[in-house]
Amino acid sequence: MRDRGNFVSEWFGYRTYPTVCDSAAATQTQGRARCPFLSATTGVESGCVKASSSSGVCAISSASNGARQDWLVCPYRALDERLLEQSVRRSFDVAAPRRVVVMPATVLADTERRAGLLAEMTSGALVVVYL
Repeated sequence: MRDRGNFVSEWFGYRTYPTVCDSAAATQTQGRARCPFLSATTGVESGCVKASSSSGVCAISSASNGARQDWLVCPYRALDERLLEQSVRRSFDVAAPRRVVVMPATVLADTERRAGLLAEMTSGALVVVYL
């Protein structure tokens, strides 16, 4: 059966299994070895920081539990904005339409980003800063 085994299912933030994302953005990101999750979270363009043997691998697809599912390989993959927002909404029981903003503490060093977070808090958003 061709669907047995483990496959790289996400590479530099784009699907590679079972279908391949062949968009211009995917090609550009993969060609530059850019980590889309670190880059989006920190606001600074960042390359993949993993060892060359696992560079770019964000998730694998495996049927080890019976049903095929994706498994995170890279801890930075968990920095996805939507995933973090959903986690905060569940953890703190925050219903829509209240805005949720989740940022790493490292962005507090940037005056503009810090001002943006203060403005979000003033407007009623729940702001969560993580370490």
